Amino acid sequence: MELLIVISIFVLLATIATYGIMTARKGAKDTKVIAAVGNAQGVAEVIFSTRQDYSSICSGGRLNTKIEELAKIRTEITGQGSKETCYATTDKYCISAYLISDSKIHYCVDYEGTATTTETTGSTDPPCDSTNYDC
Repeated sequence: MELLIVISIFVLLATIATYGIMTARKGAKDTKVIAAVGNAQGVAEVIFSTRQDYSSICSGGRLNTKIEELAKIRTEITGQGSKETCYATTDKYCISAYLISDSKIHYCVDYEGTATTTETTGSTDPPCDSTNYDC
């Protein structure tokens, strides 16, 4: 009987530890997604400073992978299990990606220098689109 109690305690502790590890992993992935989107903001500003035009940073609602730095950032975001969205005009842009811990929360950056988390209805509902370039 005592052995059953000891085994039950070990199982309970293992369950708690597993939950803690999974939560920590999701948090680490969120941090990487946030850093990658922030890096995309930096690349967008460098491109604008040389071309006076943001429109080349996006392609088909995603980061333009023909630009090497943006291709690496997109790979980092998708490697964490997220997906980025990107919309731009000549003088405006908005880039966002949903977080792994909660796909309703998107990390968003835009042409005004905004960098924030925004709650939406889900991973397929980014905070900005081809008509709204504000986070």
